[in-house]
Amino acid sequence: MPTTTQPNQPVSSRKALRQRALAAGHNGLAIADDTLGDLMPTLPLERSLYLVGDKYSLQIISLLIDHETQRFVELEAAIQGISPRTLSARLKHLESHGLIVRKAYATIPPKVEYRVTPFGYALSGVIEHLGAWVCQLEEGTRVLEAQGKRPEAVVR
Repeated sequence: MPTTTQPNQPVSSRKALRQRALAAGHNGLAIADDTLGDLMPTLPLERSLYLVGDKYSLQIISLLIDHETQRFVELEAAIQGISPRTLSARLKHLESHGLIVRKAYATIPPKVEYRVTPFGYALSGVIEHLGAWVCQLEEGTRVLEAQGKRPEAVVR
């Protein structure tokens, strides 16, 4: 059955998604992201990775889901190896895309708290599944190694 690229109809391949983006007037690679003025990928997986696929974003969201609110220094202390500059950039990115909110209090010294939004909270299932997946992968690898097999040899 041929893949259709008509709006509101299922698309079953990566090529068809690119064709659909081209038909919609996009170059098939990126669409304008009005919130930042930069380019965002057109494919759903690529857009997902653009939003939360960097090194620390899922950790930040996970911490905010678990602790409801966190201050900058609390996030910095909880995430091993993150620099203040990188944390600040990740927080701005997540905030600009509606995954977290920043609340500044007019106090001395200044107090800023971060919370996850409902859109960010929707990632809790994804984060949980990723955790379960890596545990299965590690357990499977241990079992195979105990049997004297290499994990990559089983896949073939």
